[in-house]
Amino acid sequence: MNKGLLPIIFAFFICAASAVQALPQNDERVHEGVASCANSVCHGRAAPKYGSDVNLNEYRIWLKNDAHSLAYKVLLNDKSKMIAANLGLPDAHTAKICLDCHADNVAPEYRGAKFQISDGVGCESCHGGSQNWLATHTGKDATHPQNLANGLYALTDPDAKAGLCLSCHQGTKDKLATHKIMGAGHPRLRFDMAVFSANQPRHYDLDADYFARGKSELAPADAWLSGLTNAAIGSLELIEDHFDRGQVFPELALFDCHSCHHGMNDKRWNANSTLAPGSVRLNLSQVRLLADVIAPLDLFSSGELTSMRTAINAVNSGSQASVTQVKAGAAALTLQLRSIKAVLAEASLDAVAWAAIRENMLKQAARGAYSDFIMAEQMFLALDTLNMAINPNGTYQREVDAIFATVKDESHFSPANFKQASQQFYQRLGK
Repeated sequence: MNKGLLPIIFAFFICAASAVQALPQNDERVHEGVASCANSVCHGRAAPKYGSDVNLNEYRIWLKNDAHSLAYKVLLNDKSKMIAANLGLPDAHTAKICLDCHADNVAPEYRGAKFQISDGVGCESCHGGSQNWLATHTGKDATHPQNLANGLYALTDPDAKAGLCLSCHQGTKDKLATHKIMGAGHPRLRFDMAVFSANQPRHYDLDADYFARGKSELAPADAWLSGLTNAAIGSLELIEDHFDRGQVFPELALFDCHSCHHGMNDKRWNANSTLAPGSVRLNLSQVRLLADVIAPLDLFSSGELTSMRTAINAVNSGSQASVTQVKAGAAALTLQLRSIKAVLAEASLDAVAWAAIRENMLKQAARGAYSDFIMAEQMFLALDTLNMAINPNGTYQREVDAIFATVKDESHFSPANFKQASQQFYQRLGK
């Protein structure tokens, strides 16, 4: 890599970041509601309309097969009622803290005539308020850039898509599944952009007219890396925003859940840790995995990698020392990751690079570096995507499945079993 380009790329990235599109929930445009898209002549057909630029059955796919359509309904079940009661809320389905992620919770003045909060995470939750693009996007000569100019959210931009997904699946400055919320019964959050996208039905076809309209689509491996990088930066930003609650304890949701939540006889001390025994680790799983992902690439010098790992240790150590120290460490590491992200965005990784990343992750897992569950989980999700990208014919699927068997139930996770399964896969690669 040309080191002289790094400051230029970094400066460009900072300028671009300052103009990031507002998330749909905050776009200050009228959200007309799912019903405005559901007509049979729009996106509500029972079956695809072949010969059309779009299939026109997108609403049906969302309604019947997409878990986002159930997000509001979840707030009405017994578990949600329990969580609300534990939090001292009248109910979950009217509480802003719940609706901000379980519905298109825009301000009342931006709710159109057909808008219903009970639609949950609907069309405009992701595509943005349709006030200005609803009428124009159906035009014969409509293009994607024109729709974006009219306020359509840029889901074809990997950073914009990752930012939107992570705003609920990880959290932001304004909304977070705190330790209090999880203590009340809310599930632990996790995210992998490639896997999560693959698990929901795609409601568009990657055909010629899709690209002719000016759209683009990342390959799964690229989507995974983009999601990982954005999640790593997001985790550090959450530390800066939420670590200090002005109380005796910091915000415990920022820490690795499994540092505490396992049996007292289940000792999971990681010999690779720089923390003292008994310390509670921050959840820097995405950051730590990203360091191992970029290590085998020739895009970064050994000095840069050493600096990154030193900074990771500084953030963890800072969490044991003072609020000022941990926030300063997180801010410094965020700057490093933003420059790394800019370099990765300019790179074009080939099959050799993806294979090197897979090999290094397995190498680290085989030596026991991922002994905590969240790291093991993140590594498996990445491995599943990368293995399909490298070996689309299904080679090594048995080895991937063996690793999955060790992480499918976090309550019974065995670091030794995960390490052994990783060693077997690593050995199959001839390493």
